[in-house]
Amino acid sequence: MPQPTKRKFVPGDRVSERPSVRTLFAASPQAKERANSCSYLRKGVVVDAYLKGTKGRRQAVVLVQWDHLKTPVEHAQARLCHEDELSKYTQTFATMLD
Repeated sequence: MPQPTKRKFVPGDRVSERPSVRTLFAASPQAKERANSCSYLRKGVVVDAYLKGTKGRRQAVVLVQWDHLKTPVEHAQARLCHEDELSKYTQTFATMLD
C-alpha cells in the first residue's frame, strides 16, 4: 500500500473507503459475482474527526456522512482516504493482487 498521507481529515472533505480484499475467497463464480456487486467503495463527506478512547489508547476516528445513508457513521481513519487520492490507492492495490 502507498505511504499514509500526511493530510488530516477535516469537516467538509470528500472521502472514500480504501480498497480491500473482500471477494478474493468466494467459493463459486456465482458467489464471487454476487459479492462483487456488494463491494463498491462508499463515498461521502467528513462531518467530524476526533480521537476516541482512553488516555493510553487513543484512536483517530472520522465521522462520515455516506452519500447513500441518512445518518453519519464512525470509521477508523486508516480505513479512509481522500477522494482525490483514491486512484493512487486503487492502482497500488491492483498491482499487489497480480
